[in-house]
Amino acid sequence: MRLVLLFCLLAAGAARATSVVPPSFAELVAEAELIVRATPIARETRREAAPDGTAILRTYVTLAVERTLKGAPTDRLTLAFLGGELGDEAMTVRGVPRLEPGAVDYVFIAGNGRVFCPLVGLGHGRFRVLRDGATGREFLARENHEPLTDPAEVGRPLDPAVTALPLLATRAGERRALALSPTAFEAAVTAELQRGSVPVRTR
Repeated sequence: MRLVLLFCLLAAGAARATSVVPPSFAELVAEAELIVRATPIARETRREAAPDGTAILRTYVTLAVERTLKGAPTDRLTLAFLGGELGDEAMTVRGVPRLEPGAVDYVFIAGNGRVFCPLVGLGHGRFRVLRDGATGREFLARENHEPLTDPAEVGRPLDPAVTALPLLATRAGERRALALSPTAFEAAVTAELQRGSVPVRTR
């Protein structure tokens, strides 16, 4: 049995999230309750009951936290995502990132345990730490693997059909070379936090 969930209204704010309006970098930092660099170390899917008694699948991802950029420091953190696979059952929630053990990510977290996806803006709240095979340099990439060269790019859609257009003019290797390093990304987050008056979306 395979269930495909296109829209979920299980929690306040879910309707706005499923519309996937890209947040600006300032909005992303402002809305996050917790910002961490972490590695997923465990993933477990459970069958649970929704408030109306309907059976659902929920996946719990445990992170080993390397560094906390915003919020209370912690070594371990478990995030709850609606959906997952259990035996021959699968429940897919469109737009929700899949955090896999072994990866290194920066995640912007809000509403964990209260909303169907605890990442701000769904995939917009997850940044991959990748390594350039040619140079060995670590760089930041968005959920769709597009190298992040400037915090302003956070506000671009994640749809591959949209993001691929500006990349036609620049080779992938050049994009990786220009991408933010983890150090530069953390500095950008810290600078945004120090502004002290970053906006929060109301739409």
